[in-house]
Amino acid sequence: MSEDSNSSKILSDFVYANEYFDDNFIRANKKYQLKVAEFNELYNKIARNQTGKLTAKQGTAIAILYRALKLTFSSFDLTLRGHAQEARIIQRNIQESRLVYLDIALNDDAYELWALAQEAKSAIKKDNIIPFEPLKEKIIENLGGQSLAAMKVNASIKRLKRHNQNEYVSKALKDIVDMRNLTSEFISHENIFNLVRRIDVVKLEAEKERTETYIGVDADSDMAFYLDPAIDILRELKADMDFILSPDPHA
Repeated sequence: MSEDSNSSKILSDFVYANEYFDDNFIRANKKYQLKVAEFNELYNKIARNQTGKLTAKQGTAIAILYRALKLTFSSFDLTLRGHAQEARIIQRNIQESRLVYLDIALNDDAYELWALAQEAKSAIKKDNIIPFEPLKEKIIENLGGQSLAAMKVNASIKRLKRHNQNEYVSKALKDIVDMRNLTSEFISHENIFNLVRRIDVVKLEAEKERTETYIGVDADSDMAFYLDPAIDILRELKADMDFILSPDPHA
């Protein structure tokens, strides 16, 4: 969507922007009702899963998976409204959540780090507020100076590589890292390269120029390219859930 036509109105008037994206959501739902129905079916298979009796590790992993499920819902909802770039940023967070819950499900040391970090949080939590710097200090105090590095995404990747002999883990890890890197490079961070992709300078007659900027994706455009990734993510979450709940995910 360019700076001319609807875009200039969206940028200059909040009420119009709100009405436009609400209307876009309605039109996209109607146009892509089959994809919405597919998303709905997959979402319910995960949300209504009867998990039964779980170990503490499994329960923690599934809880984080449900957080990823909510993020997937948000990304799909944003895309239907026209906020496709913003949805892709969230999808990077989903891939990182997948790394965390698979790490916890498979590795005792990852689960222990999670539990100890939870203890540190409980010690400083007041009125549902968890201050960031005091939490870091409490974790370092309890676990040592290297503890924070052991909680980062790259540490989860290293721990999951221990299970490369497991075909499911090996493939999932590759897919997650590839998608995370792709969305990071092209979507997730603002820099000159990414902004060039979304802001164009159009040459007009008499050496005049017009700047056009990405605002969103209109329902009249082909939105399938943007909706399909969220549906694919649900398939991945369902497969991850089945894997975590299997009798022996280490096998």
